[in-house]
Amino acid sequence: MAELLQKINGGWNGYSNLFAYRLDIGGGSKVVRFQHFLKQHPNIETLVAFSYPGAQTFHVLNSLNSGQEKNRQMKLLFLEQEAKANPFTEARRDLYLKKENIKVINAPFWQQMLRFFFYKYFGGKKYTTLGIGGHIELNGGNPYAEFYNDACSKLEGKKIIHLFCIASGNMGDCFLEVIEQKNNKHHLAGVTTGGNKTFPYLSYKYRNEKNLSLYRPLDYPYETYKEKAKAFYQQSGFWLDPTHTIHLLDVLDQNLPPQDATIVMWITCPLVEQLFE
Repeated sequence: MAELLQKINGGWNGYSNLFAYRLDIGGGSKVVRFQHFLKQHPNIETLVAFSYPGAQTFHVLNSLNSGQEKNRQMKLLFLEQEAKANPFTEARRDLYLKKENIKVINAPFWQQMLRFFFYKYFGGKKYTTLGIGGHIELNGGNPYAEFYNDACSKLEGKKIIHLFCIASGNMGDCFLEVIEQKNNKHHLAGVTTGGNKTFPYLSYKYRNEKNLSLYRPLDYPYETYKEKAKAFYQQSGFWLDPTHTIHLLDVLDQNLPPQDATIVMWITCPLVEQLFE
């Protein structure tokens, strides 16, 4: 298996001590998270998930479910909130839209919230719900602790910043748990890629966390996504997806972290390259 922590030769925009932690090699951070969740819930009949069209949550659930034998597959109910799409998310949506064991409902956010809470609290044993954006409860363990500890054991320097996309907050919670347990002095920088509603929610949730800074992603045309992704690919040898991880560059392009820090970019969402045309 490839080394998950990789030095980015030449760095980026003046950040010379720049690393990538390649969770995308294994399918992305939500593969780790959902495998953990499914072990805790082995007898799901219908799994309800709530996100936006073509979201990584839906893509990963479809992939994990399709990899199971027919008699072990779940029914999936995808609650899509109406949202602006781009060619990549539209193509990714097409991969699950016509699957026979997947039902897709597309509606405004507040209608989907009502549906979500109905299935969560009144759906009975027939329905199991994931949290909004693929959030899971962590009382069954910390699915990211092994990876975070692995990264930390290989890094040197006084200022170490872990730069990652944060939408539901699961990775932030897991990293903060390790920091608290081990008195780790590393700092977390989360880019809120879960939509406009994410930043106020996460800002309130982490208002007292000194070890976590939040940054908003920039908004630019899809063609700009592709240009930035291709430029980074030429520099590093791997792709950033145009939905989440491309926005890690927004923070570096604006010189928000100190340039003398060691920066670890957590690549949590793989690019489906055949869709990136």
